[in-house]
Amino acid sequence: MLWGNHDHSPSHSSLALICFFGLICCVTCSQLKEAPQNKSVVIGSDVLFQCTAPPSVSGNPLKSQWRTNAGTLLGHHEPGVLAGYDGRYSYEKETPDELNLKIRRVSLEDDGKFECQMLRSGEGSMRGAAYLDVLVKPSTVYFMHYRQGDVIEVSEDQALNVTCVVPNVKPKPHMEWYINGKLIVDNNSNWEKYNLNKTVTSYSSLYWKPSRHDHRKVLTCQAEHSQTSTSLRTSVSLSVLYSSDRPRISVVGGTENVRAGQNVTLFCSVVGGNPLPNVTWHFNRHYIESPSYYDSATQETVNRYSFIADSKDNGAEYECRSQNRHNIAPLRGSVRLKVSYPAMGVDVYGDSSIRRGDRVTITCRTKPSNPASRIYFSVNGSPSPDPEQYEEVVTNGFVTIANFSLDFRDELVKNHEIVVDCAARNSEGTATKQHVIRVLSQPLQPLVYGFEHGPMLEGERLNLTCESHGGNPLAVLSWFRGIEKMKETRSTVTGDVSQSYISIVLDRSLNRAPIRCEAMNDALDHPLVASKKAVVLFPPKKVTIRPLQGEQIVAGSTAKLACITTSSNPESSIEWNFNGKDVRWRSETVQNSSNGEHHGFEVENIIVFEASEDLDSSVITCTASHPHWTKPTSASYTVNVLYPPKIAADGPISVVIGEGEQFRENLTVFANPPVSNWKWRRNGIHFQHAIGSIIANGPVLTGRSVARHDAGIYTVFASNQIGSSNATIRLSVEFPAHVTHITQPVYATTGEDVELECVVEAFPRKKGMVRWLKADKELPSVIRDERRAALRVNASEETSGEYICVADNGLGTPQMNKTYLLVNKAPTIIRQPQFSRAAATPGGKAKVICRADAVPDCKFVWKLENQETNIESNSTKYSFYSHRIAMSTYESVLWISEVNSHDYVKRIRCIAANRYGQDDIFIPLGPLTTPDLPFEIGVVNSTDESITLSWIPGFNGGSPQVFEVRYRVVGSDSEYHSVNTSEATLTVHGLSPGCTILMQLRSVNRHGSSEFSEPLRAVTSASIGLNVASVGEEDEYPKFVMILFGVGLLILLIVNCLLLAYLHRKQKLKKIQEKTEIVRTHHGGEEGVRHVQMYGTMALTPQEITRHTESDMASRCEQHLNEHCGSEDDHSVRTMIEVNPNGCMQQIGTQFFDSSCLVDYEFDPALYSDIVRNGSAAMDSSYLVGPMMEECPSIDGGHDFFPDFHTARADSHLFDSPAQQPRRDASYAYQPSNIDCGTISGRSTHSLSTFLQPGGVRTTATNYSVLDGDLV
Repeated sequence: MLWGNHDHSPSHSSLALICFFGLICCVTCSQLKEAPQNKSVVIGSDVLFQCTAPPSVSGNPLKSQWRTNAGTLLGHHEPGVLAGYDGRYSYEKETPDELNLKIRRVSLEDDGKFECQMLRSGEGSMRGAAYLDVLVKPSTVYFMHYRQGDVIEVSEDQALNVTCVVPNVKPKPHMEWYINGKLIVDNNSNWEKYNLNKTVTSYSSLYWKPSRHDHRKVLTCQAEHSQTSTSLRTSVSLSVLYSSDRPRISVVGGTENVRAGQNVTLFCSVVGGNPLPNVTWHFNRHYIESPSYYDSATQETVNRYSFIADSKDNGAEYECRSQNRHNIAPLRGSVRLKVSYPAMGVDVYGDSSIRRGDRVTITCRTKPSNPASRIYFSVNGSPSPDPEQYEEVVTNGFVTIANFSLDFRDELVKNHEIVVDCAARNSEGTATKQHVIRVLSQPLQPLVYGFEHGPMLEGERLNLTCESHGGNPLAVLSWFRGIEKMKETRSTVTGDVSQSYISIVLDRSLNRAPIRCEAMNDALDHPLVASKKAVVLFPPKKVTIRPLQGEQIVAGSTAKLACITTSSNPESSIEWNFNGKDVRWRSETVQNSSNGEHHGFEVENIIVFEASEDLDSSVITCTASHPHWTKPTSASYTVNVLYPPKIAADGPISVVIGEGEQFRENLTVFANPPVSNWKWRRNGIHFQHAIGSIIANGPVLTGRSVARHDAGIYTVFASNQIGSSNATIRLSVEFPAHVTHITQPVYATTGEDVELECVVEAFPRKKGMVRWLKADKELPSVIRDERRAALRVNASEETSGEYICVADNGLGTPQMNKTYLLVNKAPTIIRQPQFSRAAATPGGKAKVICRADAVPDCKFVWKLENQETNIESNSTKYSFYSHRIAMSTYESVLWISEVNSHDYVKRIRCIAANRYGQDDIFIPLGPLTTPDLPFEIGVVNSTDESITLSWIPGFNGGSPQVFEVRYRVVGSDSEYHSVNTSEATLTVHGLSPGCTILMQLRSVNRHGSSEFSEPLRAVTSASIGLNVASVGEEDEYPKFVMILFGVGLLILLIVNCLLLAYLHRKQKLKKIQEKTEIVRTHHGGEEGVRHVQMYGTMALTPQEITRHTESDMASRCEQHLNEHCGSEDDHSVRTMIEVNPNGCMQQIGTQFFDSSCLVDYEFDPALYSDIVRNGSAAMDSSYLVGPMMEECPSIDGGHDFFPDFHTARADSHLFDSPAQQPRRDASYAYQPSNIDCGTISGRSTHSLSTFLQPGGVRTTATNYSVLDGDLV
C-alpha cells in the first residue's frame, strides 16, 4: 500500500510531516487536469468523483489514490470494488491518467471531504479535494402533543402554544404557519437541534390567541425543503369556546297582568355560543324542569315554559339562564308577573265560651289576596256595623285584619250559644267563616252510692256509683283515691243527669282511706266533691325471724329469736314450730301496735332456748293467723350456730411417695363460720403457700415432682372467729441411692497404702447398698455400713487404674462414681496407626499428633530427625500445644505450615518425658494418601432388631475420613446395603430376630478408600439375652502370599523406572550437545559466535537446580492428572532458543508475560523443523505445581495457556504517513489441553519450559530455512 493510516497518537514528527504534505497539496492541486467537484446527493443515491492528471512529460507511471472523509487512504488499486465499506466504494478509470471514485448507496457516514492524491516520480504530487454533501429530505412533519386532524379546543382569548417538528433532515427546512390558507407572519419562532448523525431536527412554535371568529378554522404547519424539492404539511382544526348572547324573555300574549287560573307561556331565546348553551328556567331561584332546544331556522337556542297562574305567581320572579361551560358564570334574564285572585280563606280568633255577664272580642284575618279584601261581621244572622280594619302587605298580595267586640245579653243566647259570621270580599270573590260562642252554667252537688255493706276482706270487689244533675256543659265525673285519679271508670248521660260507675278490688291500702267523686265543668273554678271511707280486713304480708338485737348464736350459750309480723287487721296470733314439730320453749309477746301501715296492727313475739352444735342448720317456723283470714302467714329461719373448726382425722396422717412423683392430700374440716385463716408449718417452721415442691392451699397439701428434701412433718392450723384446731401430715420421699462423697483421684508411689472412701445417701436405706468395683469385680471393704464403704489398697502397677463406687438401694438405676488410683510411672507413647504417621499436601498445613500414658504429668518435646535443637512453638513454620485428654493420657499436636518436599524427607521425633523417665517415637510426614483399614473390628452389642459394630480407626491419610459399613442378610437375595459414619461405632437397625448378616468395613477420604475388611458374621438375638456370634469368612488366599506378591511387583516396577530414566537421560544429553554445535558453527565469518540467551534450568546455578526435587516433578504430574507421566532429572534442558541471523535482540513488552509463569511444551524435538516449516505446532501445556508458581494471566485478565506471538513488518516506503515503524500484533488462541504422556511418532517425549522475566528478550530468525534442523 502507498499510504498508511495515521497512528491514533502521532508523534510531533508525524504531525509536521502531515502539515508539509498538506501544504504541497494546496500548491499543486491546480495542476490536475480535472479536479474533483463538490457533490450534493440524496442519501441512498450513487455519486462519482472524477479526478484526471495532465499527460506525463517524463513518461513515468502515475501512482494515484483517494482519501476518504474519515482520513482513511483507499490505496493504489486497479479499477473495481474496493475492500471494506460494504462494497460501496470502487475505482473507475478509462485512461491511465485518471482515477474516479464511485460511491454507491451514499449514507450519512460518507458526508465530508474526499481527496484525490496523484504522484509521478520526478514531477511532484497533485491533489484535488471535493466535499460530498449528503442530503436527507424530510419524511414527516408532526405536532408535539397533537395528531394530524385533531381538533384543538381553546377558549376565546386564551393563548395557544403549538409546536411543529420536522425530525432527522439535512439541511434544515423552511417552516411556515397558515390559518385557513392565510399565512401567519407574527408570533412564531424556529429553532433546531443537531443530531450526532449530522442531521438536524427543526422546531417551529406558534404563540396565538384565537377569537370566536376563528372557530372551525384549520391551522396548518408547512415544511419546505428546497434542496430536495420536498414539501410536507400537517393540520389541526380549531374549536374556539365562547359564551352566547344574553337571554331575551317575552310573555306570549304580550301582557304581564293575569288572573289566577289563566294559562301563561314564557319564551326565552339565546343567540350563539360554542358549545351550544343550556337554557333553563328558574322560579324564585329554584330550577324548573323545562327542556331547551336549538332552532336551526333562527339559529337560536329556545326554552318555552307554560303554566297555570295562581296566587304564588303574583310578584314572583321567573329567571332564564344561559350557560355552556361549568367554569363560566351563566348569563341571566328575568320577568315578574302580576296575578289577581280572591282570598282563599278567613281565620277567626277569640273565646269559644263565656259566662253570663262577660265581654268577648273576636279578630278576623283574611288569607292573602290581590287586590286587598274587605271584612263584614253578622251575629246570629243579623248584620253588624262595619268594624275598624287595616291591611298588611305580604309576599304574594295583601292581608286584611278586623277586631269585633260583643257584650253578653240574654236575647242573644239561643240554645246556650251565640253564632258570629266573618266574610272577606274583593273583585275576584268572597270567603266566609263562622265562629260559635258557648254560654256556660254550674251543675248540682254530686252523690255517691254503694257503701251500705260492713267491713270487707282484702281481695273482694266494691261497686260504687256517683251522680250529678244539670249544668252547661254537663258535669264531668272523676274518681280519686287520695290524690291518685282512678281509672277503669264508666260514665253515662241521661237527660241533664251525669253518672259514673267504678268497681274496685279491695286491698289493704284502701283500709280507712277516703274515696271521693268530683264533678267539674267549664262554669266551675273548683270541682264539687263527695267522699266515703271503707274498712278492709287483711293478714300480714310478711313474717320475719331474727336473733334478738343481732346477737350471734354460739354453741353452749342461751339464744333468743324474735318473730315480727308486718301490719294486719285485726292483730295476728303467733305459733312456733321446730323441724315441723311444736316447741315447748318459753315465748312472750312484747309489742302490739295499732299504728302500723294501712291503719293495721304489728306484733313481735320472742322465744328463748339453749344453743348447741346439733341445732346448727335446723329450721324454726313462726306462723301468724286469725279466724277472719282465709290462710295464715309463716316464715322459716335456719339456725346458724357458731362453733370452732373440727378436723376429721384420727391422729397424724402418713404419706409415702417416690422422688419425682406427685400427691394430693385433702383434709376434711367442719367449722361455722368457715375457716378464715390457714397456717402451715414444716418441721415447726412456718411457710407461706409453697415450700420446695410442696404447695399448701387451705386444707389441701399437694406436691409435684417431689424432691427428697421435701420430706418432713407438715402441720396445718385452721381457725375462725370462734376458735382453732390443728392436724399433722408426715411426708416420706423415697429416692435412689446417690454418692455424696468419693475420694478424689490419688497419686501414689508403688508400695504405698491408699484408702478410698465412698459415702452415699438414700431412702429407704438398706444394708449393702454401697459397693466398690474394679474391672467389674466387687472388692471387699475394710469399713462398711449403711451409708459408707472404705477400701484400702496397696499401690502397684496391678492396682493402678479406675475404681467405681456403686450406690444401689433397689430404686431406680444404680449410680456409679469413679475415682482413680494413679501410680507414678514414666511416659509410654501410644503407637496406634492413626498417630504413627502424618500427611499434608505441598504448600498446605500438616497436623502431627503424639499421645502418651504417664503419671503424674508429661512434657512433650518435638525435634526433626538428625537434629539436636528442639522445635520452637512460636515460629512461622512450626507451632504446637499440649493438653491432657484423660486422667493419665496426654496429647501434643504439632502444626507444620507451608509443607514442602524437604518436610517429606526428614521424620519428626516426639519425646514424652517426666521425672520418672521418657519415651520417643519417629513420625514420618508424606503426601496425602488414601486411609488405612481400621482394625480390632468387632460386634459389641446385639438385640433382636439391631447389631452394634465397633472398631479402632487407622491412619486417615492426612484428610478427614468417614467409615463405610456394608452388610447383607445371609440366605437372602438382597444386595449389600451401605451406611456411612464418622464415628468409631455404628448400629444397624431394622433387622429381623435371629438373622445372620455379613458386615464389611472400609475407610474413605477425598483421595480414595481402603480395601474392605474381611467379612464379619453377626447374628441378631432371637430372644433377650442370647449370645452374639461373629466369625470371619476364610480368605481365598493366605494373607502372607498376597503381601509377598505385592512386594515383588513393587521391586520390579522400581527397577524398570530406574533403567528407563537412565537411558532417557543419556539420549537427551547427546542430542543437546549435537544441536548446540550446529547452532554455534552455522553462520561463520565476521559475526563470529552469537550469544545464546538461556532459559529454564540451563540458566540456573547448581544450587538452584538441586532444589527441583522429584517431589516437584510428581506435583507436575498430578497437575496433569496423569499417573504415568514421565519425569526429568535435575539436569534436563528446559529451553527454547530462537537465533536471529541478523543478531537483532528484540525487546518484548512485559505486558505479554508473567515473571512467575512456567509453561511446559510437550513434543518431540525431532519435529522442530516440521513445526517451523508449517508455521504451527500442536502442543500441550501444563503448569508446574509449586508454592511460587501461578497461572499465566492473559492481557484481558483471563488465563490463556498457549500465547502465540506474530510479527508483521512493512516493506514499502511510506507517503503521507508517519515514519515507518515495525508493528507487532499479539494474538492468543486457546487450545484445550489434550493430556497425553505418550510419544509422537514413536519418538521420546521432551518437556521444554521457558521462564520469561519482565524486560526479557527474544531472538527472532527472519528466515527459518537457514536452520535445517531443530530449535534448541
